[in-house]
Amino acid sequence: MKKILFSLIALFGSMSMNAQVMKIMKGETVVATYTAAEADHVVFEEAPAGPVVSSLNASGATFHDFTYGAFDWISDGSEPSGTMQRQFDANDKISILSTKNSNAKFTTSAGGATATFSGVATDDSKFYAVYPYTSGLTLDGTTIKGVEIPTTQRSDAWESQENSEQSGWDPEAPIALAVADAGARLQFHNLCAILKLTIVDNSGTNFICYVSANQSIAGTFDLNTETGALTSTSGSNSISVGRQYGNHIECYGTRIIYVAIAPGNYTNFTYQVLLNGDPEHPASKTKTKASVTFEAGKVYNMGSYDPNSEEWN
Repeated sequence: MKKILFSLIALFGSMSMNAQVMKIMKGETVVATYTAAEADHVVFEEAPAGPVVSSLNASGATFHDFTYGAFDWISDGSEPSGTMQRQFDANDKISILSTKNSNAKFTTSAGGATATFSGVATDDSKFYAVYPYTSGLTLDGTTIKGVEIPTTQRSDAWESQENSEQSGWDPEAPIALAVADAGARLQFHNLCAILKLTIVDNSGTNFICYVSANQSIAGTFDLNTETGALTSTSGSNSISVGRQYGNHIECYGTRIIYVAIAPGNYTNFTYQVLLNGDPEHPASKTKTKASVTFEAGKVYNMGSYDPNSEEWN
């Protein structure tokens, strides 16, 4: 069977799917790139004679954002209104798996709320996509093995709309899954919970953030593609967050720190802000909660910490 080079329109979001169609005929090698307005379904059909590519325009592609979850160590636990947008970056890569495809790598050349991923895969009846691309992923029935949430994350990468100029999160940390039958677009569902902490400082303070619990919050997981559940296989009960090219985050003004964490029920949940990486520093701060539940696809506000006043509100 010949392989087909095709492009996939990919979105982050909920489980609902709208029908838009791009047809790729079997039997020939076809190269095709489409925008979200043109096509966001891939349908494989028998070619009557030679390569044929056609598309049917339909309604615009949808995009679903992170929602907010309640967290009550700093306030009454009320849930903020609104959403937090997630976008693709140029050169993002995803893993494509199926019964006939072993972790094919697809790449997008442009970022945004929608993206066109291109790569080489064999036609099949169902596809599984994992964001970001992770080497070593395998498909066992409906379980994807080897999914990773990094135990070391960086803070100065991808920037969302609500971040200040210096703020951001690690784009390779918050993993996402899309499952699509042939003919359905890829719509990614966020598998992680996101912890948001605002650091307020004007003095160029260096710090590292640590998150921990009694259970595994990061590491390697088996992913149930039917439920989105993550089962730890080689877990870690801690995550550290620093700069991309160094150990510490340097803070001038306000910096928003995002941490991607596996959803679940946790005990002895702890968040530490360590000035100069030193837990004994007078301005280092630790917050602990006896038990907490974090849900996938939600952002939890950890509050705001000012190292100068040593107040965490």
